[in-house]
Amino acid sequence: MTVKCYKLKTSTTQYSVVLARIEAQVFQEVLRLVNDVNRRSSKTGILMQAIRDDCVINPKHVLAILYHSIEAFYRKSNIADKLYMEILLRISGVRQIKDAIRVAGISEAGVVWIICLSEKADCSMLLQFLNSEIKNMKNIRLLDFYSNRPALQKIISQLNLDRKTLESLSGELEERAVKAAIMRAALMHII
Repeated sequence: MTVKCYKLKTSTTQYSVVLARIEAQVFQEVLRLVNDVNRRSSKTGILMQAIRDDCVINPKHVLAILYHSIEAFYRKSNIADKLYMEILLRISGVRQIKDAIRVAGISEAGVVWIICLSEKADCSMLLQFLNSEIKNMKNIRLLDFYSNRPALQKIISQLNLDRKTLESLSGELEERAVKAAIMRAALMHII
């Protein structure tokens, strides 16, 4: 079981980010949680997103996507009106929300990554918040970040990462996939 908190520093601010990987037997329960948290975000200062397991390469990938999503709002080059939707667009690498939901949104029971972030709450507050939100959910189970992951080739395919770009980069395949996904997310406002 892994739930980790990270500090994400951008050019203008710092966010606390909690990542959790869960197995959800009832995906509607997770969608309800995400929607409830985002609906209350103006009061709590906490945002949440859920991403399909086969769209996350590793935590570094998610943190880089968060960084570029936050920076897009600062530079006013965001595509979506809401940060949690910008995250979904950038992780999926598409510009249309309906396409992002199709690529990276959850639509069936299975394993998902929960991203919880706040500019106001520190790590301990954010961890406590997430724990309080999910403790009453009967149909989920916390998982380790790295056990029983989808094959890297499946993730690359789901994210539609360009083969020529992957071949042009240095490093192991996972590192190259992260680099390619980050480059695409960083350039989405001009693609």
